[in-house]
Amino acid sequence: LRATVSGGDVEFDAAQSFDTIVLRGGSLGGAGERTLLNRLDWSGGDFEGPGRFVIAAQAIVICSGQGRFVRCDVENRGRFEFQGNAEIYMDPSVFRNTGLVIAPGMVGGSGRFWNRRGPLSRVINEGQIRVPGPGDTDFTLVQCENHGLITIESGRLTLSGGGANTGRIEFSGTPGLLEIGGDFMPQHLGIKKDW
Repeated sequence: LRATVSGGDVEFDAAQSFDTIVLRGGSLGGAGERTLLNRLDWSGGDFEGPGRFVIAAQAIVICSGQGRFVRCDVENRGRFEFQGNAEIYMDPSVFRNTGLVIAPGMVGGSGRFWNRRGPLSRVINEGQIRVPGPGDTDFTLVQCENHGLITIESGRLTLSGGGANTGRIEFSGTPGLLEIGGDFMPQHLGIKKDW
């Protein structure tokens, strides 16, 4: 199935797999689990629940623009890439990464996870989050639980919503900056620098 949503609300109450999705406006939601098999171009619109959204291992998501709302749990097994000043507003939800997240994607850009209201949303990293820089990557009032690898190649990563680290945080290439706030617990910090 291929879907293009530019406005209105599209809901699936049974499980549904998509080869490609173009989401420019409106919302894609429902009680059924939605699985992306190939590619999502996400420049507008929202993902709604209560069913979760799964990004398959071979799939890629290109997230651009500001004001993308996620009101369902997301599991990324593939590649999720922020471009420009892309932002995701989590309202509240859990974003579980077992694949690769790349943010920011452009010079001077930023990738941002925002908690908009209610209980804190969480990003659980069991894969890799790459911060290529030179812009900023922010977890604004979103808890970050890192059990995988975070690589800061340049730019700045801000973890202001608390969380925990039992994985690794590595610096490579041009010196980057890690800012920690909230109740982030860096036990077993495992920070490695290579510059």
